[in-house]
Amino acid sequence: SGGPVRIMRMTTSVAASIGSVTPTRTSTSTGTIPTSGTPNDDYAVEVEIVTTGTVGTGTFKYTLERNRPTAARTYSEKITIPAGGAYVIPSTGVTITFTPGGGAIFFEAGDKFSFDTVGAMWNSSNLATAVTALLADSTLFNFLVCAGKHATGAAAATIFAALGTHLTSFANVHRYIAGMMDTGKDIAATTISAFAAVSDRRILAAYGDCDITSSKPFAGWGAPRRPILGCFGAAAARNLISTDLARFASGSLPGVLAITHDDWKLGAIMDDAKLSALRTYPGVDGFFVHNAKLKSPAGSDFKYWQHRRIMDEACRTTYEAQLKYLSAGIRTKSDGTIDERDAKRIEKEVTGRLEAILLNPKNAEGTAGHVSALAYRISRTQPLLTTEQLSSEVAVRPLGYPKFIVTQLGFAANVQQIAA
Repeated sequence: SGGPVRIMRMTTSVAASIGSVTPTRTSTSTGTIPTSGTPNDDYAVEVEIVTTGTVGTGTFKYTLERNRPTAARTYSEKITIPAGGAYVIPSTGVTITFTPGGGAIFFEAGDKFSFDTVGAMWNSSNLATAVTALLADSTLFNFLVCAGKHATGAAAATIFAALGTHLTSFANVHRYIAGMMDTGKDIAATTISAFAAVSDRRILAAYGDCDITSSKPFAGWGAPRRPILGCFGAAAARNLISTDLARFASGSLPGVLAITHDDWKLGAIMDDAKLSALRTYPGVDGFFVHNAKLKSPAGSDFKYWQHRRIMDEACRTTYEAQLKYLSAGIRTKSDGTIDERDAKRIEKEVTGRLEAILLNPKNAEGTAGHVSALAYRISRTQPLLTTEQLSSEVAVRPLGYPKFIVTQLGFAANVQQIAA
């Protein structure tokens, strides 16, 4: 992502599991492959017999990417079936045990044995414990990615509501951060229904999986199918605060080989539901963010991820700039309101701090400003003398982000040259 990225590993109260094994036999083989162990992750395992035989003589290969097209899968090398039958699939926590059965054919070339695993997962209690630890830690960060995929859309929606509460807890202590999470393992329609009743101006919820090249590959695991949440998190970490993660000029998502849900081809169903997904463009290679939408309430100004990031920076900068005036001696007028001289002095300093963060730096287009305009103003009507309260307002006008380009083309006798 370009970093820095800090990782906190949560306790995982939802236990890992291994599904049942489904054999696909060439003919009349009798061998079976029971499984055991605690899987480290979600794997789609397929064990294929390469050479007919039994324990100690036959051979096999395996992939952990059965959910990818056959030609695109990463396979292990050919391995001799252990004489004792048991084989520990490296780096996975899973053991398969070749059990010959009655014969006469035990394991036949072309036989396939398939099963899925589910890695351990955290729940709402684990998330609460992690948030408590983060609130007690002074390390600053700009946004939070809750990695992992919950079993259903309904379970993910429950976590969404809890995460919204936690992000408010951060804001209450002047730590302004956004959050990202996955929407669960359900199909699109079920997911949309599960998330229909929840909303939050701080959370991006990502739907779908992608096949992505692994930075730490091992046998059978070269381009695993992972939640697209990782793509969103990495894009957010490497981009400026005002950059739309769907910006086409930023290029396609690195390392992504395939996606399970193309929101453009499927009629923008996730985008319409304010759930973030990936897409393709006709005639263009690669995969792109469709829109980095926040699952915000209807009518909210916080529509896209960059809106949240910009406002968080505005909140953080304003808070830090105004701290110096806490319990400071400020002149007042006869009616108890702030003296104009001090009001202008404070406005100048805080405005300068905001401009340094939001208005002066160059954005992704190379022009000045993460926002179009901003203003900071001290209230002249607040009775500072009696209320001991200094009131201020910040207004930010964001950049515009065109989502449609409408062009008229035609033949004409008189073609006017566009002025330089």
